[in-house]
Amino acid sequence: MNDPRLRPYTALKDRQLAAEAGLFVCEGEHNVRRLLASKYEAVSLLIAEHRLASWAGDVCDGTTIYTASNDLLSEVVGFAFHLGVLACGVRPADKPVTSLLPARTLVVLPEIRNVENLGLIVRAAHGLGADGLLLSDIGCDPFARRAIRVSMGSVFGLPIVRSGDLGADLKLLRDAHGMALVAAVLDEESQPLDRYVRPVGSGGVALVLGNEPDGLERHWVDLCDQKVTIPMSAGVDSLNVAVAAGIVLHHLLR
Repeated sequence: MNDPRLRPYTALKDRQLAAEAGLFVCEGEHNVRRLLASKYEAVSLLIAEHRLASWAGDVCDGTTIYTASNDLLSEVVGFAFHLGVLACGVRPADKPVTSLLPARTLVVLPEIRNVENLGLIVRAAHGLGADGLLLSDIGCDPFARRAIRVSMGSVFGLPIVRSGDLGADLKLLRDAHGMALVAAVLDEESQPLDRYVRPVGSGGVALVLGNEPDGLERHWVDLCDQKVTIPMSAGVDSLNVAVAAGIVLHHLLR
């Protein structure tokens, strides 16, 4: 338990692991296999002894493999663990917003604070064909364990940038690269989604989504060129932000 080689797995908080070593941990066969198939570097795997044979030949040279009994594996991670495998990977280096270009459709999240919602939005964006995700430097970490788990490993396939000045980066996308900024908001002046048509000749669309409790703050809405809303009925005034993201992206990417 005190072996320093296992330190990334010993119930460290995601933020502490990122700050200390620039690493992340993901869990479960599906997510680990997506990590291994991606451009991200896997430093090590921690595998239940009875699962080791199923990983033979699937791990790249240079990736260390540790094995443990089920009981020891649960002790290491700090809870009853039945998924059989974890992996430790290297977090991506910071990149400028222009690394997401050219793009037909980007998803922009100024302040998502629910990690499950973030994971679901990543999964929807990747699955529906968005070109990337732009986050502010506040809110949830897309490489948190729960975000990776809920995204079903889509975090390893979708280009992601965390911006230190999201307002400036949105203005750059709009003014220098011709992207249309579209706010998804509950607003009487918003255009119903089924009537929205991509602007002709634009450099793509950046869809800006708010958080679930408060929606999109006014200063973000004011940056945008257009506003769209999902028509509701039966007295329901809003949807979960991840559900809304999937619906709007499906319309944009049809």
